[in-house]
Amino acid sequence: MKLARASFVGIVAAAVVVACANLDGLAGGAPVAGSGSGDTGTPGETGTGSDANSAAEAGHEVLTFNPPELAFTFDCTKSTSAQTSTVVLTNDNDQGTNFQVSLDQSGPFALRETLDAGAEGGVISGRIEAHATRSIDVVAQPTSTAQSGALHVVADGVDDVVRLGSIADGPRIAFQPTVVDFGYVRQNTSPIPIAVVATNTGSKSVQLIGFTGLPPDFNLSGGIDILPNGTATLNASFIPGPAGSPLKGIATPKFGTEVCGQTPAVTMQGQRVAYDIIVGPGTVELGEYPCNSTLGTSVTVVISNYSGTEVSFTSSLPPTSHFALDPASGKIPPANGGGMPGTTKVTVSAKPPGPVLGDFSENITFAFSTAAGAPTPATSTISVHGRSVGAKLAFADSTLSFGRNTTKVESLTNSGNKTICVTYALAAPEPTFTVESDDTLPVGTSSTSVTFNAPDGARHDAVVKITPVACPGTSAPTQLCAPAPTLAVTGRK
Repeated sequence: MKLARASFVGIVAAAVVVACANLDGLAGGAPVAGSGSGDTGTPGETGTGSDANSAAEAGHEVLTFNPPELAFTFDCTKSTSAQTSTVVLTNDNDQGTNFQVSLDQSGPFALRETLDAGAEGGVISGRIEAHATRSIDVVAQPTSTAQSGALHVVADGVDDVVRLGSIADGPRIAFQPTVVDFGYVRQNTSPIPIAVVATNTGSKSVQLIGFTGLPPDFNLSGGIDILPNGTATLNASFIPGPAGSPLKGIATPKFGTEVCGQTPAVTMQGQRVAYDIIVGPGTVELGEYPCNSTLGTSVTVVISNYSGTEVSFTSSLPPTSHFALDPASGKIPPANGGGMPGTTKVTVSAKPPGPVLGDFSENITFAFSTAAGAPTPATSTISVHGRSVGAKLAFADSTLSFGRNTTKVESLTNSGNKTICVTYALAAPEPTFTVESDDTLPVGTSSTSVTFNAPDGARHDAVVKITPVACPGTSAPTQLCAPAPTLAVTGRK
C-alpha cells in the first residue's frame, strides 16, 4: 500500500481523525457520480461488480494514492482564502474497480465535487478502469488553529485513508498570569517583582519588543525572542512612591511581527499604603511543572512588619489545597530602630500533582494578631497559580491485525495538555512490519501507519512501543502522565 508511508511531522491535529471504515459505514450524504476533467477513469459508473477482488486476495494494491497525505498551510496572522489540492487514485491492476470516497466530518475539509453539486458532506462514487487514474480535489478552509482529518477510500471491499492536515502558521502568544496584583505595598518601598510567563504555542518565533499603555507606576520587561513551544519569564514591578489610591494599568505587548489570534494583554494593579503589615508579592506565579514529579517549584513570599510590636500570623490553606506553605504560621519580629521592617519568609510551593493535569488557582489569606489586638490590616490575601502539564497517550485499539500485505492507520490520541515528541520502535523486531508516524504529538488525535509486508503465509507478531524524546528547542522530553501505550500487531498473508 502506498498510503501514509512518509512521516507526517508538523501536521498537528486538533480533532479526531483517521478511522478506517467499511463500505457500509461510510459517511452519509448524497452520492456524487465520478466525474472531473482530466480523469482517465470512466465517469458516472458506480456498478456493483468486484473485478479487482483477485488483486486484493493476492495481496496486491487495489488503488494507490499520490500524494499519500495532504498538508495545507495557512498564515494565521492574515485573512486568506481556501486552498485546493488533488489526490490521484491509480488502479495499476489488470481489472477495473469500483470506489467510493468520503471525508470524516471533523475539520475544515470538503470534496470539491460534492460542493459543486450542492451536496456538502456527500460521497463520490465511481469506477476506475484497469491502469487508469481518477483525481479527487480536496478543499481546505483557513483555520486559526491546527486541524486534521481523513479522506476515506473504499475500493472492492478494501478500505484505506489519506491523511489530511491543516497548519495554522505563525506565532501565538499567551501570558500567565493575565492579572498581576501587587496588593498592598508599603509606601516608598520596592516590592518583590512578580514573574509573568509568556508562552508561544505557535509555529514561528516572535520578538517581544516591550509593552505600551502602562502608567509610570508599573513596569513589565520585554526585549526577548520566544521560540515555538517555548516560554520566556518577564518581570513585573511596582515603582516606589507615596501612599495613595489604588492604581491600575493595562500592558499591551508590542511584537516584532504579527501574531495569531487576539493580541494578549496583562493587567497590573496595586496600592501603596502606610500599613504596618505587608505581604508580598500579592500574586504568586509558580508556572508550569510536570505531572508525576516531585519537582519543587516554589516562590518566596515576604511578610514585613513595620510596627514596633511582634506580630503572629496564621494562614487559611486547607488540606485539599494544591499548594503548600512553609511555615503556615509563625511570628514576624518588630521593626528595628532604623525603620527597617522585621520580616518572615514563607515558601509557597506546588504539591506533587501525580497524574492530575490542569490549572490550579487559589487565594490564601493570612491573619495577623498581637498581644494588644489586631494590627492594621488584620488580614491580607494573596493569589497563587500553577499548572501541572504533561501528555497522556492512547491508541484507539490495543491490537492491529493484517490479513494481507498492506498499510493500516491507527489513531493515537494525546489527551494531556502539552505537546510531546516521540520515537517508535518494534519490540522483538519483526522485519515484516514497519512503522511510520507523527513524531510530534500535540494535544488531540494524530495517526500511526503500520505496514505489513510478509514474504510467506506464516504468522508474524510484534509490538509497537513509544519512547518520549526532547522536542526541537527543548532540553528534556515532555512528561508522560500515564504509562506509554503499546500496540500489538499481528499478520498472516
